[in-house]
Order: sequence, then C-alpha cells, then structure tokens
Amino acid sequence: CSTIYRLLTQTYNYPQNHIIVLMSDGIDVGIDRKTSDNTYDSSPLDLDGDGDADIKYSATKDNIKSVFFLLSILLQQGDNLFIYTTDHGQLTESNHSVLHVWGNVSMYDNEFAYCVNSISSECYINIVMQQCYSGGFIDDLSRHNRIITTASKSDEMSHSTTEYSGCDDFTYLWSKAFKEPEKYGDLNEDGFVSMDEAFKYVTLYDKTGETPQYYSNKTTLGENFTLLGKELCVSTDYFENLNVTTNTIFTGCNVVVRNVTINNNANGEFISNGGTEIHGPFEIQLGSSCLIR
Repeated sequence: CSTIYRLLTQTYNYPQNHIIVLMSDGIDVGIDRKTSDNTYDSSPLDLDGDGDADIKYSATKDNIKSVFFLLSILLQQGDNLFIYTTDHGQLTESNHSVLHVWGNVSMYDNEFAYCVNSISSECYINIVMQQCYSGGFIDDLSRHNRIITTASKSDEMSHSTTEYSGCDDFTYLWSKAFKEPEKYGDLNEDGFVSMDEAFKYVTLYDKTGETPQYYSNKTTLGENFTLLGKELCVSTDYFENLNVTTNTIFTGCNVVVRNVTINNNANGEFISNGGTEIHGPFEIQLGSSCLIR
C-alpha cells in the first residue's frame, strides 16, 4: 500500500486529499501487524514518510460500501477513479472470487462489483488487484470505460518473492513500470506509460508462476490511459491548407483541421485519439466524402 501511495503522490503528484486509504484497522492504535522479526505492532499511519497520517478508515466491508457511496455522489462525467486492492484472496466452491477484508471477512466479487457499479459509467475507472484469485473479479467488474489488471487468473494464487524484499511480485513490477518509465514501462518510448504497457511489462518479467490478467473496454482505452487519466494525447496535429483529391487517412492525437477542401470524388478520413476540431473554410465538394472518428 505504501508503494502505491508513494507512486500516486510522489511520482504522479496526486493531491493527498484525493486519495482514500482503507487499510487494516484504520486509525486504531491496537496491535494489527506481524513484523518481520515475528513481533506485533500497530500499522503506521504514514505511508509516504512525510509525517502525516494517510490511512483514513479500517478496511471493513461497511467502510468500503460507504466510501463507494460517497464516490458515486462526488464523481462526475469524465472523472478518473483508480482503485488498488490487496490482501488474501480465495476461490469458493461456487467459483466466486473473494477479497478478505479486515476481520477476516469475505467480500465476494459480486459484492465488490455492486459497490463499484454504483459509480456513473461516464467516469473512467482503472482497477488494479493484487490478491490471490483476483482474475475472478474481472467478469463482475467488466463495463464500459473500465480497465482492469489483476495479478493472477481466477483459479491462481498470486505470489511474493524475497527478490523484492517480500513485496508482491506483481505490485513491485507494475509500480516499477511507472516509477522509471524511461528504463522499464515506456515500451513504445513515447514518454508515457499506459495501463496496457504496464501490463505487458509485468507479463514479461513476472516469473513467480502467476498469470496477470488484463481487460479494457473500449479495447483501446488501456492503450491511451495513464495514471494521470485519459488520455495520453498531449500534442495537437494540424492538417491545414490542403486540397484532398485522393482517398486519404489523416491520423493524430488531437486533430485540428483548417482550410481543407475534399474534391475529385475523394474520401478524407480524420482519425484522432483525443478529438477533432473543424475550422473554416472546410469544403466537401459533390461526389466526395468525409469521415471523422
């Protein structure tokens, strides 16, 4: 949890008041953690080393439901929600994947999906799950405008290794892809790490026997989505002062079309990842056509 929290606040500059942490027994000072030397203590509330308490709530089922209810009110069209889960997981005899929350309580995949699905489908939701059997959550969570990455398939355990100081292999590699993009995660060298690239990086180097899973709807969403949200498009491609006389496809990130004529029975096709702006003069002569998507 500290690894993910530091990634959000220190690498991607998320405001701390935009992050809600539900972890162990919350702010309770009681003993809740077994340490590496087999003693017990209370989990530290400071996840990023700045001296401030970062954990807000205990990770109980009721608190999870309450937080998602709050998010369903706060989040609006076009907003981005990133969700990270970790703990023990389980696969039941009825093939339900389970996330164990505080108090060794089982939260079933359909229960968790009910909470997430309370948020508008016009929001972008990016879900990363570390727990064992996490792939079993994908079918319940699959919806429009969502990206889901899990450490394992629905019938697999996920693993940690001593190679990464006991950190879960999947989380270590996934966060590494974002922390040092020029070395690891930016596979196409465009200056950004997409969810698709992070998944591909993990699958290349995860050697613990788990099989990470990935889902994106729309299929291209994960290719254009970073931890900064949708989307990668930060540049503008201009197509200006053109006389299009043959079938031509124009592609770019954010596309601006200005002073363009399409004639001679030609088709002009403008394809953008972000959006297309048409500025005059813009003319499509009789017999010609234009497609914008």
